Amino acid sequence: MKIYAHFFGQFREQFKTSYFWVTLPSGATIVDLIAELEKLTGIDLKNSIMNPDKEDIRNNVSIFINGRAIAFLNGLESKLNDMDKVIKSPPAAGG
Repeated sequence: MKIYAHFFGQFREQFKTSYFWVTLPSGATIVDLIAELEKLTGIDLKNSIMNPDKEDIRNNVSIFINGRAIAFLNGLESKLNDMDKVIKSPPAAGG
């Protein structure tokens, strides 16, 4: 299946692009997407996205699948479907 991975802020700077099309096997999760992006780019994403215990994402990272925060789905184990749009961004603030 194909996943559209879109990046903002520090992630766009790390990747030097704002998006990738990633091919993953059926049943893949956010953890699988992170691992595949690491293979494609050579960038250690686990340490910048995940807490040191690798159980959850850091507070300063937001990940969405088709506009829904993975915190309200199944976290890092959220399943992906063909043509899903996954967005990774630092939190926004302002007023």
